[in-house]
Amino acid sequence: MNKYLLFLIAGAIGAYINKLRRKMSWKRFLPSCLIAIFTATCAGILFQHFFQFPIPVVNALCGITGIFAESILDECEDFIKHLTDYIDKKLK
Repeated sequence: MNKYLLFLIAGAIGAYINKLRRKMSWKRFLPSCLIAIFTATCAGILFQHFFQFPIPVVNALCGITGIFAESILDECEDFIKHLTDYIDKKLK
């Protein structure tokens, strides 16, 4: 877990940079930060083990991934909303 800790931190820093840029509330920031940490960890593992990039490059890419976490969160929320609407229509 220690070798992936920098990926987590880079994702959280990317989410915080996005919070500063968009002036979002803490209620919106916390889910965005969780998504950033998850996506940065997945991206970090992919970049390190599959593409075999050097660690500084991987950490920078994880931070960039964290910046886009709010967009990913918005897409997930839209998907869940459309899915529940579809399920409601099918059950009625």
